[in-house]
Amino acid sequence: MKEFKYFSPTKIIFGEGKFQEIANLLPSAKKIFVVTGKHSSKANGSLDSLKTLLKEKTLLIFDEVEENPGLETVNKGANIARKNEIELVIGLGGGSPMDAAKCIALLATNDGLMENYLNGEKNNSVPLPIIEIPTTAGTGSEVTQHAVITIGSHKKGFSNQEIFPKIAILDPMLTLSMPQNITVNTGVDALSHSIEGYLSILATQESDKVAIESIKIIKEELPKVVQDGKNIEARSHVLYASMLGGFVISRTRTIILHALGYPLTTFYRIPHGKANGAMLPWVFEFLKKGEHTNSPLQEKISSILEIFGDINKFINDLGISTKLSDYGITRDDIPRFVKDVWGRRNLEVTPKEVKQEDIENIYKKAL
Repeated sequence: MKEFKYFSPTKIIFGEGKFQEIANLLPSAKKIFVVTGKHSSKANGSLDSLKTLLKEKTLLIFDEVEENPGLETVNKGANIARKNEIELVIGLGGGSPMDAAKCIALLATNDGLMENYLNGEKNNSVPLPIIEIPTTAGTGSEVTQHAVITIGSHKKGFSNQEIFPKIAILDPMLTLSMPQNITVNTGVDALSHSIEGYLSILATQESDKVAIESIKIIKEELPKVVQDGKNIEARSHVLYASMLGGFVISRTRTIILHALGYPLTTFYRIPHGKANGAMLPWVFEFLKKGEHTNSPLQEKISSILEIFGDINKFINDLGISTKLSDYGITRDDIPRFVKDVWGRRNLEVTPKEVKQEDIENIYKKAL
């Protein structure tokens, strides 16, 4: 049995209506920085509800987080938090505001800009406590030590044990208003987390059990939610599976699939989960090539395919094309895609050696 370490300090509050109990869950902090997106938390009413539920607290709302948050946004939020002597940070929304909240909490108690920490600088002070409230079911960011920040046209991951959220409040009621396309894209993101974590060289027997449970749930429940967005039971299952995916990648990280998806998002603005879905069958094809039938990797891939039957059909049936040409991508794009992918840390934990020509060939086949 492989050795492993496991650390997950996040207190999880899961269930319908749990968002309404937030005032009883908060520590004694009075000045709270709420990090959220520009539109969704206002449209779905969660921001107004939060203001009402925490009317006894002093809330400073930072609602400038864009999809795929950039350095400028994170640094700006941190400066505001520092000046106002914030005591606690709440991330409300999808993965972008939750990731931004983590970085802002780090910067609020430390000097310098986010780029310093992305480049390896160590923080001297403990970040502000973080509470994450997801309104989508996909990133699992509410239970991880990871955040992804966009620098120009390059997405870069950041990990720090001290940005694990203190509390995660997962209320499936908050996901009811998600449009169908966001439901699909975030659900496929959750699926990719669990699949990649299952295949990662850092996977353990324990993480494998969690990953497989998440994969099975998403296979069964995501199509139900896509068909009926008001199906709260199915919504609950998908949110739970997304959280499990977060547990998995908090110890295994993500493999080549995420790396291949990033350029689709930064250069063509294809939503992150959709980009992963588009590349998923091609990653399987690459990983299977040349593997013996009874190799550990082949056995794992086979166990995933047994769950789905045809993974390509599953993705297509959700409305995601797995042909890159359908997104306007051409062979001329491939060199800059390869440049973006090459050297990413995701390749280090991929269960097969990856060469530059492999990346190029995967993209060519995906056209």
